[in-house]
Amino acid sequence: TTNPFVLVHEIREVFDGTILLAGGLSHGEDLLAAQALGADLAYMGTRFINTEESEAEDAYRNMIIEAVSADIIYTPAVSGVPASFMRQSLEAAGFDMQKLNQAGDVNYGEKLKPMDDEAKAWKTVWSAGQGVSQIHDVVSVEALVQRLEAEYQQARSRLMG
Repeated sequence: TTNPFVLVHEIREVFDGTILLAGGLSHGEDLLAAQALGADLAYMGTRFINTEESEAEDAYRNMIIEAVSADIIYTPAVSGVPASFMRQSLEAAGFDMQKLNQAGDVNYGEKLKPMDDEAKAWKTVWSAGQGVSQIHDVVSVEALVQRLEAEYQQARSRLMG
């Protein structure tokens, strides 16, 4: 994937519309950085899984709290569409990580242990982004938004000096 520092500039050179930046955003500082890069909007996905209002299972939330960025595996093996999943979740669903991480053309139907009927990408194989390493709690959406705003303002003040 393309680094966001490069990506936003490349897009801005050919597009003057709204740019939304996503990926690894977990703190208010990240939102300010996205703005500084030239993005108009920023999207946080994984951070909002660990809110009280989300319907995520507690085990999913706890796995996010315990995960680090190296635990995130980008693969098409789960559904055929490339996406980011937590290694621990893939292993629990029966995926062989050594085969999954091999280079080259992988026939997922032959080389990987098939998931049982219970394992579904949206149910038991849990997706998350690299921002997991910055998520250490489960809070309400209201508390999270207040925290993000405070972090954003602190970062802005620090930069403006």
